[in-house]
Amino acid sequence: AGSSPADKPGVTASKTTVCRIDQSTLTFTKPAYITSPVYKVYNPLGVLVYTGTGPSYTINFGPGFPDGIGGDWKVTLTDPNCGSIESSATIITITRVLPPAPGLDGKMAFCLNEAFTPITVLGSNPSWYYSPTGGSPLPFVPPFNTTWAHRDTYYVGQTIGVCPSEFRTPVIYSAAPKPNPPLVTSPLFYCENDTAVKVSAKGENLQWFYQPSGGLASTIAPTPNTTKKDTFQYWVSQTVDGCESGRAPVKAIVTFRPNGLILVSRDHICENDTIVLNYYGSAFVGSGFDWTFPPGTEVWGGNLNGPLYIKLDSAGLRPIQLQVGHSNCYSQLYSKTITIDTIPTAIIEARPNICQGQRELISLSEYTMSTDSFFWDFYGGQTQNYSTDQGPYGLVWEQPGIKIISLRMVNKLCSVTYTDTVNVHPRPDAKFAIAGYGSDKQFCEGDSLLMTPNTVSPSSTYSWTPARYFDNYSNASVAWGHVDHQGQIKLNVTDQYGCMNSDSLLVLTKPCCQVFFPNAFTPNGDGMNDLFRIVPTTMVKTSTSGVQRNLEIRTFKITNRWGQTVYESANQYGAWDGKINGKEADMGNYYYYLRYKCGGQDFDQKGDFILVR
Repeated sequence: AGSSPADKPGVTASKTTVCRIDQSTLTFTKPAYITSPVYKVYNPLGVLVYTGTGPSYTINFGPGFPDGIGGDWKVTLTDPNCGSIESSATIITITRVLPPAPGLDGKMAFCLNEAFTPITVLGSNPSWYYSPTGGSPLPFVPPFNTTWAHRDTYYVGQTIGVCPSEFRTPVIYSAAPKPNPPLVTSPLFYCENDTAVKVSAKGENLQWFYQPSGGLASTIAPTPNTTKKDTFQYWVSQTVDGCESGRAPVKAIVTFRPNGLILVSRDHICENDTIVLNYYGSAFVGSGFDWTFPPGTEVWGGNLNGPLYIKLDSAGLRPIQLQVGHSNCYSQLYSKTITIDTIPTAIIEARPNICQGQRELISLSEYTMSTDSFFWDFYGGQTQNYSTDQGPYGLVWEQPGIKIISLRMVNKLCSVTYTDTVNVHPRPDAKFAIAGYGSDKQFCEGDSLLMTPNTVSPSSTYSWTPARYFDNYSNASVAWGHVDHQGQIKLNVTDQYGCMNSDSLLVLTKPCCQVFFPNAFTPNGDGMNDLFRIVPTTMVKTSTSGVQRNLEIRTFKITNRWGQTVYESANQYGAWDGKINGKEADMGNYYYYLRYKCGGQDFDQKGDFILVR
């Protein structure tokens, strides 16, 4: 019937199992009643790959043949005399075998004259070759001669069924001389309770043992136990080119660490008295004793472990220290402090040149702590404050001239007088003038003003405050200052003797911070309106004060209409040239955002403008 499908075709394959690069021919047969059949062939992905009347179709497997895949292939036929309805499909399965390169198991690195054992090939029907591709398989498993140092390289593939592997596994045999044992330092010395560290050796692929032969190996170097005196023995080998060396012995010795203390006959003495020292502890005979005495100490006596006789000739708290050593292991550092009384001593701390009416600190840089009494004479100086009898004293001399300071010290029956001399100098001149100044005049916040002292001395130093008015010029004698708010400007003058004086003037200010931007610019290179930038009204010049003030720009940013930043700067002189990454930006609207500080205040400003070409 014209609308009924034909019976399905018969199909046979020349090969139902194929290798990586192979062919299989499908041969079709038809029912006898069909005179002009049309065959259709579908690959395992359901893709139509052939339509024709021929009785066969050849499938190519391998690179360049995308239809050459394994799986279920389907063939249908159509009888043109009965319409275009396809018959049911005849299915034929073609299996594609793609063996991988075989694996290896066994030893390939040998020592000289070691018995050779061929590597085990993990695969089916292995074939040996001299090259990674091509060539004929060897009729034998290749041997390897270990009697001389060399390398031989072979390649092995496998065959599964009738299909050889595409790739071959390299087999690299090597024979190498037995290396020397690794380099070690032995014995290694540790002290009791040292921080335990691993022993070490120089070599390749080190293995550590607790026996000179046999036993289990470890790649982690051992760490001796240093909690007590002991001796440890280890052995280490190295492996080079697969060949293991003999074992080198490493001995680790944990040495005794002595302890002890210092015994003294007296720990509180007078100047030039003699005391007796002894050591008491666990040190063995032959141990070393390292004593440390204060400078100027006289020492005599027999053994260093005592008794020792010493004489200390200077007052104060004087430490005596001792460290005991045995076989390079040292005890902790022991210390004993001796208190020594002596005749009172002192050094008066006073500047040789001081200032009229200026508080001066008089103190003792050194003195005998045990002094009982202090008696001062300040030659007319007025005491403003003091903490203790020995000082420090805060003094003021209202009259210039040479002054003699004296101090008498009493300690029990000992008394001594010390003197020092100071020269009291008059105060320097600190008066100054401000250009354009008037007591009721208001300057713009951020104006730059010129300050000039009445007297300028090369040997004096000048300091203007507040410092933020003056940037980096607060220490100049004649200085420019940016006055960002109303306040007192003060000049501090210090002369060569450290004498100080100061004066101040009140400066009145008013806010004058305005910033303008053009609403359009034309970056066409004609020298007019080529840049988009800040136009601050504060940037004016005067004959007396130069540029009055600068804006402190925090952020100046320009974006396009999509919010992308095309320019950004933190410089009040920054300007956009109408380019983005070196290329001319499109005409149109752009937006700016400015954050700045002026007159001690923070400002935010934003707006839009047009780029015209």
